[in-house]
Amino acid sequence: RLVSKKKNMHELKKFWDEQVSDIKPSSIDRIKIFNSGCFLDAKQIEPAFRSYVVRSCEKLGVKSLIVESFPKFITPENLENMQSDKVKILAGIGLEVANDDGLKLVQKGFTLKEFADSHEILKKFGWGIRAYLLVNAPGCGNFSLQKTIDWAKQYSDEMILINTLPHYAAPIMDMWLGGEWKPLDRKQFSEAVAPFESFCETDFENFTFVPTFPLRLKGKIRGATEEVLKNPAFEVWQDFLCRFWNPPKEKEIL
Repeated sequence: RLVSKKKNMHELKKFWDEQVSDIKPSSIDRIKIFNSGCFLDAKQIEPAFRSYVVRSCEKLGVKSLIVESFPKFITPENLENMQSDKVKILAGIGLEVANDDGLKLVQKGFTLKEFADSHEILKKFGWGIRAYLLVNAPGCGNFSLQKTIDWAKQYSDEMILINTLPHYAAPIMDMWLGGEWKPLDRKQFSEAVAPFESFCETDFENFTFVPTFPLRLKGKIRGATEEVLKNPAFEVWQDFLCRFWNPPKEKEIL
């Protein structure tokens, strides 16, 4: 994982060299780079560093490299210095849901056409796409997972089905509090993705999930009035404790 503060070429090279220093040639097949943004955005990652990473992967005998991307940065100019006949490069794109209305709901900032156009550009440079698809995306109940997968597989080399979980300050925390949406637990997620596991990767929990309320949703609770006891925050925590939390053995009560 690249730290966002390391922006100049010297810092990036030093950081990268430290991360791969213990890797023996041909000992690993794939490297994934997550920089919490877009690897192809010059404002985030120095362009010369992109080529440095690819050449380093070639020397290490790495067969596949995955970098995060966003369709608007997938241009011939950004891909030219990353071409390789030794390393298969995949652009990791969070497609989420294959419907333009759904993309607006989850505020992705691109359309299906832009995603498809990116595929054509990537193909010309020997790249592929690793598409991340949301399971149980809020407000997207009418856009079935089956339809999303059917559309995405036309353009994707790999597909990953990810459980929708709310990050800190995400608008879906409001929806959970309001009873409009709730995340799938492990059993529900497993049932939802079961028909697709033969050709899709699955990820139930890609970060340590605990409900986190942003400041705008926080308030003081005093006493044990009916209003307090029916506070939506209690419902969210109860839901989390009942469906997600596995108590340590030392805390189990018989």
